[in-house]
Amino acid sequence: MELLSAEQRKFYSKYFLCAIGVGVAVFLFMKFALGVTDDYFISLYPDVKVLLCFNIFLGLFLSERKNRMVICFSRVFVLANFSLFGFFTGCAVRYLSVMSK
Repeated sequence: MELLSAEQRKFYSKYFLCAIGVGVAVFLFMKFALGVTDDYFISLYPDVKVLLCFNIFLGLFLSERKNRMVICFSRVFVLANFSLFGFFTGCAVRYLSVMSK
């Protein structure tokens, strides 16, 4: 049993890095342009890491449904979560760097 169909794999492989890049760009913009402190990112990271993994799994599960609207929703849902994953990767880096000091 395949987790994703060939069409879904093609779609996600095309947009996966773009979505993560957007999340990282938002993190860097908040960090350097807006001057958000490390405390914000550190407090945010532990609260949402499990929820984010669950959301990505849920989106991939929904993506194999045959209804066109569910497929469109799941694609947007998964790409948004991959963007959040990129953002929270930046939070994780800040969290680990501060905790290791």
